[in-house]
Amino acid sequence: MPTLIRSQRNLAVIFLLSLIILSCQKEVPPGAENNAGSSNKETAKVVQGPPTLVWWANAPAIPYSSELPNDVLESNNWPIGFAINGKGFVCGTQLWGDYSIVGIRDLWEYDAPTASWIKKAPFPGNPSDLIEAANFVIGDNAYIVTGNAAWKYNEPADSWAGVAFVPALTRRLATAFPINGKGYMGLGFVEDNGIHCVNDWWEYDPVANRWTQKSNFPGGKRAGAEGFAIDGMGYVVSGETDLNILNNKVWQYDPVADTWTRKADFPGTGRWNAVTGTATIGGHDFGLIIGGNGHVNGDDQAFDDSWEYNPITDTWGQVWGFAGGNLNRQAGFVLRYSAFVINTTVQTFNWSN
Repeated sequence: MPTLIRSQRNLAVIFLLSLIILSCQKEVPPGAENNAGSSNKETAKVVQGPPTLVWWANAPAIPYSSELPNDVLESNNWPIGFAINGKGFVCGTQLWGDYSIVGIRDLWEYDAPTASWIKKAPFPGNPSDLIEAANFVIGDNAYIVTGNAAWKYNEPADSWAGVAFVPALTRRLATAFPINGKGYMGLGFVEDNGIHCVNDWWEYDPVANRWTQKSNFPGGKRAGAEGFAIDGMGYVVSGETDLNILNNKVWQYDPVADTWTRKADFPGTGRWNAVTGTATIGGHDFGLIIGGNGHVNGDDQAFDDSWEYNPITDTWGQVWGFAGGNLNRQAGFVLRYSAFVINTTVQTFNWSN
């Protein structure tokens, strides 16, 4: 079992009976469940058996402050989450309070042994640059792409530096992930004679400090698509088009061949801006998608569902919905056997292994 905070141990006891029931469930065929956006937490569906025990728990909140008297914080919009060397980080970006909206450059590190947050060197750019930014991690460094500027945070030195600009249009809500020591970033929307989505794709070489354009994404122009990488392959899931149409298409990127391959559709409701990550569950590597935003019956909606993707079988499975309510503009990262979902509160999605 992973090291968990005290509240997680307590909550695990509460869920024990449900988890025993969960461990007896059979595999659910991909696409059989399509209840994304609902609050159904009575069952948990998995990709393959035997199912791994899962539960949600609370973790300590980041001690944010707007530095205004008597201002109660309601949310932190567009924070950025990543993990380096077994440590979790949350950066920026826009605190909403009872009577304030404050941009922040804060960088906070989660210390798992003490279940506490430690303030680190702040982002050196403008807080507004972090809104709808993309990021990936290579070795000791996290790279954050803000528009077409890129920044490097070095975890051992707790320091920031600018790196090569992306020789492309300034964008927001791009998709990014690392594969084999290089970073990949693309898609998103640009404000060039109006707002429209793009489908270009770029590779960053940290040794040469150089961006190189690769094969365009063939799934159409889209923004806010979810992305993760497993076993040397990248995956782009869902996203939103210029016409505000959300899709459930999934594409796999092979960086060696620089080619794209269509994979099994995401069985949930199409979405953008979900928390994503890669996790080892039951001895297998999975992609995780938690929450996100979309449209239901013509209205904007934040979702509270959670999904696993198995690249070996090319199948999706749904797991317990988010215990903290619908997700909206959250940050996230994975540490060992827990996925952290962070806004002004912090919840963890935990599994046995």
